[in-house]
Amino acid sequence: VVDTQFTDAQKDFYFDHFGMQKQMKEMRQAEAKQTGKLPTNSAMTNRKNKMLDKVAKALGVKRVKRHKYPKK
Repeated sequence: VVDTQFTDAQKDFYFDHFGMQKQMKEMRQAEAKQTGKLPTNSAMTNRKNKMLDKVAKALGVKRVKRHKYPKK
């Protein structure tokens, strides 16, 4: 799935995060050095979720979403 359906940027993100176990914070800082602009936390999370959606679709399953707890 990673080799056939991901873009080059998604492959880099996937291998950095899941392969090299880099934290999203580290990846944000590295991207800021390359582009000069710091991506938001939600932008990084959205990228990760898009990739997980592609993998889940290829495997024929539904992606597990984080549970949101009600505010007290």
